[in-house]
Amino acid sequence: MIRKWITLLLVIAVGISALTACQPMPDSSYEPLSAEKIAEIKAAWENSPINASKGRPCLWDLTSQKRYYGTHGDCVAIFSEGLTTAIEILDVAGVKIWNGNRFHIYIYRDGEFAELADAYEKGWIEKKHVESIAEHHKEQLPYYPDESQP
Repeated sequence: MIRKWITLLLVIAVGISALTACQPMPDSSYEPLSAEKIAEIKAAWENSPINASKGRPCLWDLTSQKRYYGTHGDCVAIFSEGLTTAIEILDVAGVKIWNGNRFHIYIYRDGEFAELADAYEKGWIEKKHVESIAEHHKEQLPYYPDESQP
């Protein structure tokens, strides 16, 4: 009888553990970053392999919605635009994001940076986060084509 109770308790414990391990990632948030988080991101950028070839200091204004593209799960999205004029389209998880200049959307997580597509492939973010980032990007542009445009 005691064995049955122990077995039952173990099954319940394993079931609860499995359920809590499968929790979905938190939704997207556009609450402002703390000064500490901004300092952390800027310091990490200075040592990032993505920045190594460029050697540029982090000049992003992460209090601006034009640069800070929200917190998605435990990741922060950052928009960086170049000066080269060319229509560029990112296609990540079937979500298209376009811009009139060369651009990058970097995802920051735990001291590391990745391009948006790489972060999605690594499982840092989900499709719902990519959709939220795309919607935020549309809101930042003075003009965005309708969905029938390539």
